[in-house]
Amino acid sequence: MKWNIVQIGDICDVIAGGTPKRSEPAFWDGDIPWVKISDMLQGYLTHTDEAITKHGLDSSAAKLLPAGTVLLSIFATIGRTATLGIEAATNQAIVGVIPKKPDVLDLRYLEYCLRHKAEEWKRKARGVAQLNINGKILKSTKIPLPPLAEQKRIAGVLDAADALRAKRRESIEQLD
Repeated sequence: MKWNIVQIGDICDVIAGGTPKRSEPAFWDGDIPWVKISDMLQGYLTHTDEAITKHGLDSSAAKLLPAGTVLLSIFATIGRTATLGIEAATNQAIVGVIPKKPDVLDLRYLEYCLRHKAEEWKRKARGVAQLNINGKILKSTKIPLPPLAEQKRIAGVLDAADALRAKRRESIEQLD
């Protein structure tokens, strides 16, 4: 069976983040988790180091993203991914990628596709102080779109491979 090749922007909403003014105390230490790239080491993100207030959210380009959103870093550390396990906002170095039709695109499969594109994006990245990709580059990136059942199967195989690699790393660390 031949798979469709689609552009990310055709099948996903891509939502940019933002940072409230650091000089305004009323924007910080609230109850809205605010994601930075350093928070994205968890894989499945359930907490953040910082939080903003509703006033900070409303006064910046930050958007509240729902749990289940796949996050992608687009500045400096291009291509790092994580999935939100909570509602959260992000800084401008991170975009939220949300399938327009969840019954057509599996979140785990999407995250693996995004990870796979990291090297391609690094070659296309531009910037003086730090490399970045823009929304146009991300949205025009093409990924294969097999049937949903096949996406889930592929993601399951890759999840199993990731778990095996993690166990191997743990074993090596114990031997050292």
